[in-house]
Amino acid sequence: MHAVEALGKPFDMIATPARWWNARHAPTGSAPAVDDLPREAALTALGARTRRDMVPLATPPMTGEGIWNPVSGLVTPSGALEVTFFRPDPDLPSVSAAIVRIDQSVTRLVSALGAHPPDGSGCVWGSQVPSSERTMVVATFDGGSRCEATWRAPRSQHRHTWRSGLGIDAQSRLLYSAGSPLTLAHLASTLLEAGAVGVMQLGVGSGHVNFTLIRPDPAATTGVRASKLIESMPRTATNRLTQRQRVTFGVVALPGTAHPSDTSA
Repeated sequence: MHAVEALGKPFDMIATPARWWNARHAPTGSAPAVDDLPREAALTALGARTRRDMVPLATPPMTGEGIWNPVSGLVTPSGALEVTFFRPDPDLPSVSAAIVRIDQSVTRLVSALGAHPPDGSGCVWGSQVPSSERTMVVATFDGGSRCEATWRAPRSQHRHTWRSGLGIDAQSRLLYSAGSPLTLAHLASTLLEAGAVGVMQLGVGSGHVNFTLIRPDPAATTGVRASKLIESMPRTATNRLTQRQRVTFGVVALPGTAHPSDTSA
């Protein structure tokens, strides 16, 4: 049964006006802006690989769309993190979402408790990425907070805005996706097309969606170099290394798997 049918008339009374508003404020354009695409995918878009791992819905397919590219320069083995992008709506070709695939056989997921968290249980770090852990961290991303509850209401599911989500595929790899302007359906479709067998929404709204890649850099005062997954993400890349108000998740290399790698990226 369709989600709207399952929730019944109360939901439909809210969803219908929301669809009407969004239909008249839908994103325009024939392709995403460069800053809305993941930098890692752009760096390797002109590489030798041409076989697409995901079947594009929007036509014509963009260079690099749906092709997994390994992220270089991390302390994890090559291929531990892979990146691509996907356009989930053939009628809105300028809408795109970045996707990161994370190999959990060489990484672990930890949580940093925000300064104003919804619940402190299960968090390993304090309110920021500890300096002692930074050289083992390969990525961080926001996990949401209580103030986003209003964004999760049914009336907000059709709104085009920043969104992020998390899934897991049949090989137990984590799948993270984010982009703007996305509806909830766009986010879910992207994760499912990437192979997710279960998905959940994380952050919603500008400033609540961030993913940072972290590479070792002995010349930096922090010992690492941070870069945003998508350049248009609102907050700076380095704010994951300072105190955060919201819960932040970190992807950390497992002991014995970390090694110096190509840091040319």
